Amino acid sequence: MVNDIRSGNVILNIDLCRRIFEEDVNHYDFNNQRINQRYFHSIRVMDNCESLAIDLGLDDEKISIARLVGLLHDYGRFYQLSKLGTLSDKKMDHALIGAKLLFEDGLINKYTTDKRVQNIILKAILNHNTLLIDENSCNEEELLFCKLLRDCDKLDILYLIGNDESELNFPMEKASEKVLNDCKNQQMIKYEDIKTNGDKLLVQLCRIYDLNFDYSFKKIKKDKLVDTIYNKLDNKDIVKEYFDIINGYIDEKQN
Repeated sequence: MVNDIRSGNVILNIDLCRRIFEEDVNHYDFNNQRINQRYFHSIRVMDNCESLAIDLGLDDEKISIARLVGLLHDYGRFYQLSKLGTLSDKKMDHALIGAKLLFEDGLINKYTTDKRVQNIILKAILNHNTLLIDENSCNEEELLFCKLLRDCDKLDILYLIGNDESELNFPMEKASEKVLNDCKNQQMIKYEDIKTNGDKLLVQLCRIYDLNFDYSFKKIKKDKLVDTIYNKLDNKDIVKEYFDIINGYIDEKQN
């Protein structure tokens, strides 16, 4: 049990949680670039969650919960990649697999035995990769952590796209009419609507429409997350319109 009870709150020993996490995933093949990538993604999302929680003025208990939510959110990715070798959720939803491994198999008890905290983690994992949050399934506190995790996960996905050579390593082409219209209408793109390589780019960029907190938009600007993606792409004449739309939305959110 890694809970430290102080004044009725659950303060999680995150350093110990991270060591347990590393033990849990250590048997996967870290020579696999995707598995290695998911580990460092999990660590960065954990750190992003901490920074956002602090920015929101949350107390020490909630900051520690935010960190654990970020650390465990992609727990199912390692199993998914080891079995299928893909990040596609069509055949195996990594959020559902992560929830099963942690909660049905009881592994979550190694991280925390507090049922309230366990429920927060479960709801955050199940809602982090959906198009929309199932708000009817969450109480107010659970909803906060769902939104917090979704923002931090998306921020690191943008970071990965701009900084990992394995991302967007395909010839760029125009987006399909429907996907471009959805982008212009500030809608997230459904994976089933992807038809072209331009659509693959926009499905990533339009994640920005789902961000919930001012911190997230400030971080995008500060860390140049969108600019870095644009600068790595060839055929800028094709994609400039898409980035103008997204950057206009970011500027609008900061005014």
